[in-house]
Amino acid sequence: MTLMEKMQILSIRIIVIVAVFQQANAIDVKCDQTFPSYCFIGAAIDLQSSAELNIVPMDHSHMVTRFEIGPVSNLKNFPKTIFEAFPHLEAVTLNSANIKYLAPNTFEKANNLKDLHLKLNKIMKLTKSLFKSAEKLQSIDLSGNEISAIEDEAFYGLKNLRTLKLNGNRLKILKTHTFSGLESLEYLHLYSNKLDTIEPQAINLPKLTEIFFGNNRLRNLPTDLFMSAPNLELTEFSNNRLTHIGDAFNSCHKMFSLNLENNPIEDISLTKFAKMRSLSSLSLNSTHFQFPADLPAIGNITTSSSVESLNLGNNNLSNANIFGHLVMFPELQRLYLYNNKFSEFSDVNDIKSVLPKLNTLDLIGNNLIINWLRDKCDTFKRLNINILSPRIN
Repeated sequence: MTLMEKMQILSIRIIVIVAVFQQANAIDVKCDQTFPSYCFIGAAIDLQSSAELNIVPMDHSHMVTRFEIGPVSNLKNFPKTIFEAFPHLEAVTLNSANIKYLAPNTFEKANNLKDLHLKLNKIMKLTKSLFKSAEKLQSIDLSGNEISAIEDEAFYGLKNLRTLKLNGNRLKILKTHTFSGLESLEYLHLYSNKLDTIEPQAINLPKLTEIFFGNNRLRNLPTDLFMSAPNLELTEFSNNRLTHIGDAFNSCHKMFSLNLENNPIEDISLTKFAKMRSLSSLSLNSTHFQFPADLPAIGNITTSSSVESLNLGNNNLSNANIFGHLVMFPELQRLYLYNNKFSEFSDVNDIKSVLPKLNTLDLIGNNLIINWLRDKCDTFKRLNINILSPRIN
């Protein structure tokens, strides 16, 4: 990095004046506004256990729209005085600041706040109407905290919120009114919590497009879980304890990606997924998926499915005649069958009549099929199907 580049970077960082007194009850922090709209405090601040952090107003306080502070030990409470010092704040970042508590009136003067980043703190609870005065909020990042309780209507009033990140917390239940009022929410991250219960209508989010539930403890899903989220496009439930999914996805007419891998699901029906007319990518890797004994009746098959990628890896599959079971997926291009127990396919010459667009077949880890594949290389080349295998090119 050249000297000029370093000087340019430094020019957008705010010079910080921090007065630290070992025995003082407070630490005064003042930003020297060489860049009027951005108050950045990059120095680590070591607060004494009884000290408080005071943000000192400046001549150009009314111009500050962004506030960011580096790691702060023993902060405990969110310094709500920043909204008094800087009344036009639009973005606040206080990551890794050891914040444990958000008082009910924390954001009562955050009238212009749009982006709030409080990840990697120690917040344990969100109280009712916590954000009611911050109606302009568009993004909240509370990932990596210790949140185990969200009171009903904690987010009520946030009609402009588009992104909410709650991943990496300790949530066990989503109640019916947990997300009440989030009429514009599009992205919801809930992975890596301890969720084991989702109450009916908990996902009442009309504009939601992406939701992530991976790495939780869910065992089953409510019927029509996403009935009130008609615009949902991407859903991820990997690494849970799901044994049944029932009719949870009946209303997902716009969903194009569904990940259910690493769940002991017992009621998997490909026909059910084929009815999801927008579904393009489906992962059933490491589930208990097995093909039924009988081939599907032709008269009961829908040809409206748009699935292009199907992952059935790690399921101990060995059926020689599998392609007839996939006739409901005429758009299928990529079929992943890695780490199963296939030794041959009896209907290889009929693949293209069933799956006319198939171009990739992943058989890595199926060691029993090596000799059979060697004899069928020319056949797959003629069909323009690329075989992925550790020993067959």
